[in-house]
Amino acid sequence: MNGPRAEHGETVSLKPHEWLRDLRLGKDLRQSDIERRTADFIGKIPITTLGKLESGRLPLTTLRPPQVRALQRVLEISPQEWNARSKPLPVGTGERI
Repeated sequence: MNGPRAEHGETVSLKPHEWLRDLRLGKDLRQSDIERRTADFIGKIPITTLGKLESGRLPLTTLRPPQVRALQRVLEISPQEWNARSKPLPVGTGERI
């Protein structure tokens, strides 16, 4: 997933919480689906927590390792992609054009 496209074709970076939400919606999953499926992988992420993650009120880096692994499995995220996308963007990046 490359994120939204700017007017001239360049890719605009998504903030981690935007990326997570877009990824979930792109797989046509509700927050309740994520809660149920992550519980199946012994890393339950409650709907309230997911809402905070997707709104940016809680950084993705606050998830415990079992939750990260469960979310990676449910959303088919490689460890490399998670590591690249879950960290907050440096100041001055990820701005919408």
